[in-house]
Amino acid sequence: MNVSDFQDEAMPMPGFKKIVYACLFFFCSQANAQQVVVSGIIKATSSGEPLAGVTILVDSLSGALSDSTGNFSLSLSPTNHILFFRLLGFKELRKEIFPGATRQESLNIFLDESVRELGVVVVTAGKHEQKIEEVTVSMEVIRPSLVENTNAISMESVIDQVPGVNVTDGQANIRGGAGWSYGAGSRVLILVDDIPQLSADAGDAKWTFIPTENLEQVEVIKGASSALFGSSALNGVINFRTAYAKEKPQTRIGIYSGIYDKPLLQQGDRSYNLKWWGDTPQFISGFNFLHSQQIHRFDLVAGGNVLIDDGYRQGEFEHRYRFNMNTRWRTKTEGLSLGVNFNIQSAVGSLFFIWMNDTTGAYLPANNTLSDYTNNKYSVDPFITYFDKKGNSHKLRSRYFNTSNRNNTNQNSTAEVFFAEYQYQHRFKNEKFIVTGGIAEQYSKVNSQLYQNHSGNNIAAYLQVEAKIQKFNFSAGARIEQNEIDRESENPQA
Repeated sequence: MNVSDFQDEAMPMPGFKKIVYACLFFFCSQANAQQVVVSGIIKATSSGEPLAGVTILVDSLSGALSDSTGNFSLSLSPTNHILFFRLLGFKELRKEIFPGATRQESLNIFLDESVRELGVVVVTAGKHEQKIEEVTVSMEVIRPSLVENTNAISMESVIDQVPGVNVTDGQANIRGGAGWSYGAGSRVLILVDDIPQLSADAGDAKWTFIPTENLEQVEVIKGASSALFGSSALNGVINFRTAYAKEKPQTRIGIYSGIYDKPLLQQGDRSYNLKWWGDTPQFISGFNFLHSQQIHRFDLVAGGNVLIDDGYRQGEFEHRYRFNMNTRWRTKTEGLSLGVNFNIQSAVGSLFFIWMNDTTGAYLPANNTLSDYTNNKYSVDPFITYFDKKGNSHKLRSRYFNTSNRNNTNQNSTAEVFFAEYQYQHRFKNEKFIVTGGIAEQYSKVNSQLYQNHSGNNIAAYLQVEAKIQKFNFSAGARIEQNEIDRESENPQA
């Protein structure tokens, strides 16, 4: 056999090539025909509403997204696969599928909401409990853990950490809007348990009077809420909600202490040492406590706070003591409860307004500018609430708030606030419509050596309707008010 004979035998025949190509084409087309279409719809377990934008991963690799109606479709090989369904705010779902030789498979997927901030229930926006994601206004919620972690001795420092909210000279400003002018009214309303907290004399918030040791949460509305809360809420509302006793008794005690560091003032290339206290350190220390307990149908919460502040400015100091108590009796009449909340604070100290100079004397008082003071505050808040089985609720809330300031500069003053509000609310059976209405009156009285004696009265009526239609939440309301100052009244304004 020669070489040419060997080459002819080794070379495939043209007919054999056609057979090989035909077989490859057949197997490829068969493999393509075996692709399985997996489709379905993704919904939320709680509401049953379709979920858009859900990421579907196939065996941890790229997959698809659900559309605006919650539908999705995947083309997969006929082997076992693991699908992962992921969406922010929902727990990840892992599902194994066995499509086998079927050409199409349909799935119904339900995702559970994860535990997150959107699960927080608020009451300030509509004067009733609702999920924060259903609120029609921009809202922030501060949990008690933030107060504990920052060791805040006043709620002023906590509120200053909320995005879009800043506190300047004791005045809260929301998104650049003005807070309030002392004695001239408010644009950011401060509430404690839905009741106005502003004093009658200066019209300011008494931040240190708010019970930081007993907070359920703080709700901040960034925007006008004047329909439900009046003209004092044109720029927003900050509502401090106190807590009631839970099923298990709870007791907490906190102790803190600190030392004022060496203060320095830098002006250009020069540094000034402002430390005036020598080797004796200036301390700030205190403690707080809280006890809550349910006694049969009676709920009791008692807390307190003590602050001893030596101050960092010469001659200034403050010793402050506060005690608060919440009580509630859940009567045998289903849905009826009543109680009284109580808060009292006493403080003694000294302060000055004019420094000796703007360098080494920045923390030293000018001659005869120290003012010694004794400040006492207390509030009493009786309330009655009733919920029936037909979706009606009745709430009667009231407050007496007394502020007394005594000093050695002939600027003594006593301010009193009397507040009462009746609120009616009806929830329709399908929970898609809620009607809230009420009347409120606030009477203020001030006796002062500095700005003499004054009185004021505010009467208001309001109505708000909320509707939930498919995925949309709507809210509309109206309010009418009449104000009177020193018996000079204005025409009612809506």
